[in-house]
Amino acid sequence: MTGNDSSPLSAPLNAYEQALAALDDDHQTWLAVLLARDAVEEARQKVKPLRAAQAQRLVALDAQFQEQVARHSLDALPDCRQTFDPPDAAWWWHLDERIAKREQQNDLPWVLLTGTFTLLTAALTTEILTRLWASAPDTLSVFGSLLTLTLTASPLIKRGPDLLASGVARLPKLKLQDRAEALAALTGLAFAIVLMIRLALPAVAVAYNNQGFAARQAQNYAQAQRKFQRAVALHPDNAIAAYNLAEVYWRLREPDKARDWYRRAIAADLDFAPAYRGLGRLHNAQDNPAEAQTILESGLAVLGNATTEADTVTRYELLAELGRAYFAQAQPVLAQRALEEALALEDTLRAFEAAAPGAVQYRSALPHYYMAQLYEQADRPQDALAHWETCLRLLKPGWTENMAWRIEAQERIAYLKGVLP
Repeated sequence: MTGNDSSPLSAPLNAYEQALAALDDDHQTWLAVLLARDAVEEARQKVKPLRAAQAQRLVALDAQFQEQVARHSLDALPDCRQTFDPPDAAWWWHLDERIAKREQQNDLPWVLLTGTFTLLTAALTTEILTRLWASAPDTLSVFGSLLTLTLTASPLIKRGPDLLASGVARLPKLKLQDRAEALAALTGLAFAIVLMIRLALPAVAVAYNNQGFAARQAQNYAQAQRKFQRAVALHPDNAIAAYNLAEVYWRLREPDKARDWYRRAIAADLDFAPAYRGLGRLHNAQDNPAEAQTILESGLAVLGNATTEADTVTRYELLAELGRAYFAQAQPVLAQRALEEALALEDTLRAFEAAAPGAVQYRSALPHYYMAQLYEQADRPQDALAHWETCLRLLKPGWTENMAWRIEAQERIAYLKGVLP
């Protein structure tokens, strides 16, 4: 149809076509298209019957209008509709409502995905905050909590999803049909970031464990306790941190807490032999050698034939404590066998000590202390004297728990030297 057509519908159709060509996101261009379409409808009511060519042109222009709608924001429509109050039959004034209704049906998968991300984010956030504030909160707890809540506050508060959807609706140049996808993308991004924070907690726990170990080496047990507590709070399955915390409680003379954390270390890793050694030592110290024996034998079983430096040291300590447990149960043959196995490793430990930087001592006074007594019981004073002297030499200075052994060793050495030729 050309502009020279004398039909009353020709001029409105031409004006409609021109308005569509100028349509963009500006409020005025939308109003121009809507009014032009009103004029076409008014003229169409007067033209009966409608020519086929005009009908085809009108259908094509309406299709063009609806196609352009997909490329532009419909934010101007509600304001225009409020001012002119068009009838429901004027579909062009209600395009946003029609699209919104259609999108509600098409957006169901995105809505479900948004809800899933929201629930997962809320669960992860709860777990992260619980770990951050467990035990001994510090600067990391405050910073991590603020960061996590900043990312997830909207999904967690009562009207969070509504507020988040409202915020998405206000994003510039975001089409109505894309809002559900955008909302799902935002909640997915929040979930991804919170998931990364959650996955980073074990690495942060390792850092705290290393700081705690350094404090323990410096005999700053209060600080070591705080660091290890943070480590196990951030990563409850960290067997090494749980074991280190048990060792600190042992040093602080809190055996009940030490026992609990040794058990937690074993529960976290059934193959972590040092925890068996620590728990067996604790039972030996509390005059429960039968229980100590069971635990120490389990530790040796999980250790197997491992030959690394750490495993050799652990085997030595397990055997020494096992000999002690047998000795306390008046089983000298088994005690001597376990102690001799431990002592057979001392040449290897001495080599480890020589190669290690600083004053490192892997050998212990413990197997010599009990071997000296066994030799005295077997009437072998010369061998007993040698072990008493080694025991005294290996006792670490400044450790108050070794004072009783030190005094006893000195007395036995003096006595044996007096009776030996």
